[in-house]
Amino acid sequence: MQDFSLSETFKEKVPDRLILERYASTLYTIVAKVCPKLQPFEISEAINYSISKRFRTREVKIHNNHINTLDNVDITRLIDSLLKDSMIMSTQGVLFAKHGTVKNPFYNLIQYFLDKREEAKEKMKTFPKGSKEYDDYNLLQKNYKVACNALYGCAGQYSSIYYNLYLCTAVTGQGRGCISAAITMFESFLANNVKFGSLTEVLTFIDNICLDLTKPRKFNDYMILDRMIGVEECFLKVMHNCGFNSWVPSDEAVKAIWNTINNLNQEQLNMVYYKNNLYTFCENRVVSEIIIRILVTLDKPFLNPNKPPKEIMDDLTLLKDLMYEYVYYRHIYIDKIERVYTMIRDVVLLTDTDSCVVSLDEWYRYVLPKTMGIPMNIKYTKEEIMEVTDKVIMEYQHTEPTNEYDFYNDKLVEKKRLTYPAVIIEEDNLRYSIINIISNIVSNLIMDYMVLFSENYNTKGDRKCLLIMKNEFLFRAMLLKLYQKKNYASQQLLQEGNIIPEDKQFDIKGMPIYKMGIPESTSKKLSDFIEFDILRKSFVDQVDLLKKFVIFEREIYASIKAKNKEYHKPARIKSLSNYKNPMSVQGIKASVAYNTIKSRDEEGINLEERNTVLIIKVNISKKNANLISETHPEHFLRLMKLLETKGFSDISAIAIPTNIEIPDWIIPFIDYTTIIQDNLRSFPFEEIGISKMESKTITHSNILSL
Repeated sequence: MQDFSLSETFKEKVPDRLILERYASTLYTIVAKVCPKLQPFEISEAINYSISKRFRTREVKIHNNHINTLDNVDITRLIDSLLKDSMIMSTQGVLFAKHGTVKNPFYNLIQYFLDKREEAKEKMKTFPKGSKEYDDYNLLQKNYKVACNALYGCAGQYSSIYYNLYLCTAVTGQGRGCISAAITMFESFLANNVKFGSLTEVLTFIDNICLDLTKPRKFNDYMILDRMIGVEECFLKVMHNCGFNSWVPSDEAVKAIWNTINNLNQEQLNMVYYKNNLYTFCENRVVSEIIIRILVTLDKPFLNPNKPPKEIMDDLTLLKDLMYEYVYYRHIYIDKIERVYTMIRDVVLLTDTDSCVVSLDEWYRYVLPKTMGIPMNIKYTKEEIMEVTDKVIMEYQHTEPTNEYDFYNDKLVEKKRLTYPAVIIEEDNLRYSIINIISNIVSNLIMDYMVLFSENYNTKGDRKCLLIMKNEFLFRAMLLKLYQKKNYASQQLLQEGNIIPEDKQFDIKGMPIYKMGIPESTSKKLSDFIEFDILRKSFVDQVDLLKKFVIFEREIYASIKAKNKEYHKPARIKSLSNYKNPMSVQGIKASVAYNTIKSRDEEGINLEERNTVLIIKVNISKKNANLISETHPEHFLRLMKLLETKGFSDISAIAIPTNIEIPDWIIPFIDYTTIIQDNLRSFPFEEIGISKMESKTITHSNILSL
């Protein structure tokens, strides 16, 4: 490799030049591959000329809000200081002293809460999920988590003695940077989905790989790979990965990429081709045999990805090392935070402040066909398969008659429900083991990536990295709510190697079917639809689900007609004095309407105190008020007087006390359509491919379009 250095004139002009030397050295190696006909001295002169002509030093302001000082610092000196690891810099540009150089009681308190939380979690795992002891320790670990998070809240609360604007922004920014780094790592390693958005990104990617190859390697390509990769094949793989932010390489860029790849040696070609190319790499015979050998060697299913069985440790470590060297791209993407907001993700389904839910379905579907016909201890025996098959057949034979909706004749019919039979018996043990092979490897790689992330901000040192991402849950299925964060339902199978009981597998986070105002019976029905008709099914039968919803609508209608209260919306209201404009609150206005229309014998609603009321959706106006003129003449007169009052020309809701039956004078005005729609609108129809028609005239729940 050709050594490069800045010109002596430039060294005298800019004493602090570490960043420029690194930039120039990297540029030299890249240009040498793009323009192979240039002599070394020509490249050196061009780089020196370019830097001398374009480089301009600038000053930046450094504000220390701890001792309230403001200094002007040359940016080149600041960057050089950062490159020499003299201080820590966060993603938000906040600078910190190196660990151990100053006392940090704030950090010590955080660490105390984290240690106590870990103790509680370890004790929690010793008890079965759903037991009292499990719930107690789960609550304890959550309390420690809240206490730890509260410290961050103190840093951002102006009235707190711990308040520091830069500290709280640094914590937030570093958290975003950390999870963004994790997302890009998962997307690149598992799906080759971090696309190039410029020629600079392509050439930097290739240069980084070539630089990595200057370090000692564990494996010999001729022992691992079935064949050596050609220039054209490598070029096409790199070009296929271009296109982030709609970038289309120009003819000059394509030529530069071709020249660069054409100047790589065989080892470099192999490595550039296989980086982030997981499934193609696994097609090599040696790698494929290791995967099968792991599955054949297992005496029991591989349930906990964090604790592999001893009998497979050697092969699993070998497979991890192979993927580390050939597939894993150990470099941080500079634009990681901005990128994750715009990229279309392939494997990261859900992200939170400190977690990612990653789909490993493609890996499972890739490995499963390779196991066909190969005897394994973790597969079902013939007797077990026959037992499961007989159970499935018996289940269909003893199906009870049930109501079903006939769309053509618009009526309910009685028939035996025919569910799609199970054609393939799911082998859970094999599935868990296949998934946890890659889970274990990815867990190790993401921990290494977190170390790299930390080192990028100068936090490396004697202490171990505190950023730990581990595999916690295995989900069978997940239903995500479109365009909403922390809004999903899932079926959990494993938690850190522990099989979750069937009645505890269903979990909902954030979905509005349980929010205040949704009747309990409706929440239960909708959650059953999500669990048994979506998550636990091999596929979603939309027509079958629509039939169930029409039947449910009929049940709601019949229940309301029978004066039952279970499908009406409960609401909590404060006293009138708590509202600036009380008549803008539905519960208050509906309560006033009820108090005005009711008779003296009927129980009223005390609006001077907090209440829980039941909201009855109605449709009342002067046009239909006479519906009760004969049956309830006194109520009719009071109603007509109310309709003359400002703000009550139309009444869409009446509140009643929760402990009374629905008064007969309300029944004729009940708005069945709105009540039915209110009960069903929180269900995630669009997420399962059922679109709602926004018509106010139909009597059903507006879900009749596929």
